[in-house]
Amino acid sequence: MRAAHKPWWSQARSFAGGSAALVLAAIPGPCCTFDDLAAPQKGAPADAASMEEADVSLVLDANDGSTEEEGGDAGCDGCSACATGTEDCDKEPGNGCETNILADPANCGACKRSCLGSACNSGHCEPVVLASGEDQALGIAVDDTHVYWGTSTALGTVKRIPKQGGTPETIASGQDHPFGIAVDAESVFWANYAPESYLHKISKGASTDGGLATALIGLQEMPQLVILDEDHVYWTLPGAVRRLRKNGEDLESLAHDQASTGGIALDLSGLYWARPLANRIMHLSLGADASPTVFLELGCQPGGIALDYGNVYFTRSVCAAEDQAVMSIAKANMKEPLLIAGKQGGPLGIVVDDLHVYWTNNASQQVMKAPKFPSAGAAPTVLASGQAGAIGIAVDSSFVYWTNQTGGQVMKVAK
Repeated sequence: MRAAHKPWWSQARSFAGGSAALVLAAIPGPCCTFDDLAAPQKGAPADAASMEEADVSLVLDANDGSTEEEGGDAGCDGCSACATGTEDCDKEPGNGCETNILADPANCGACKRSCLGSACNSGHCEPVVLASGEDQALGIAVDDTHVYWGTSTALGTVKRIPKQGGTPETIASGQDHPFGIAVDAESVFWANYAPESYLHKISKGASTDGGLATALIGLQEMPQLVILDEDHVYWTLPGAVRRLRKNGEDLESLAHDQASTGGIALDLSGLYWARPLANRIMHLSLGADASPTVFLELGCQPGGIALDYGNVYFTRSVCAAEDQAVMSIAKANMKEPLLIAGKQGGPLGIVVDDLHVYWTNNASQQVMKAPKFPSAGAAPTVLASGQAGAIGIAVDSSFVYWTNQTGGQVMKVAK
């Protein structure tokens, strides 16, 4: 039985109009995991002109919030000459607008946008089901070859599957509500969201030959999210942030009396996490004798967090419907947060790569994408819809991966 603690995300249903779901940590870049924030984002942010979408763009109607599709990276000069749904992708003047971008998987929605093996339907790449029947799938992580997740039930499992698909492998069974999950080159780490619970670790080799998981630390009250750096494991509790070395030594309490914690992220500038019930994002430099400070005050509860070289990206998750949004703010010389996407349907998990932001809309059952610096009036791209309880999210160089908590699925779609 769960402890009496009422998680902050249980309030989401009264605002989002959907079932409550756990807000998960987010990731700063390609080849990173949903919970593994070991490395800072490569490179400085590009200028806004370099952030233009190469695929289908969506234009927001300021009057009713609806969207309409425009042709993307077409090869023709003056693309208005092409009928809707066609483009001159080969730039051969003799054959006109030869490509059906509504159905061509090599040019889906725009020239040169490949679905990487899936079908193209109405200009959108079809999502691929990697695993189904995964009851209460929450946290997700990826490495070079596999996707990892946990099923957060009383007899939960931690599993993985090759990125290209196949048969899921059980890494650990009999776990009490596994939640946050992270991977490094050698091991898989996860937290069981239960009273007086454990952080676990298992080597990737042992996970395939019947090896047993190691309990790194016990007596943790409802541990939630897990992230890594080169030497340490970090995790959140409902009112605290802690870390210890990957060998289980040197436990440190980094923050306490937090009342609630949401997303958490880490890079060379320090540790960032959400305090949803306080409407704050917190920061901690990891040098000696550092104390947590308030990085950003918000009028709304933050959820997931992701980082790149210069910015913090976050979801505003538990708010009135019109205030649910995805935003960013510079780490230094802070001004007003930048609105990346407004009026979202319960945004939760968030990740970034070099050019784009990706997130799950839990209430509206969507997986979304937008440039880090969107053009004025532009709306985000819907990568997938009808995703019941979309929550955890991860990216690599080619795909977006996510879990559907309600639908019990692990999914992917081409970027």
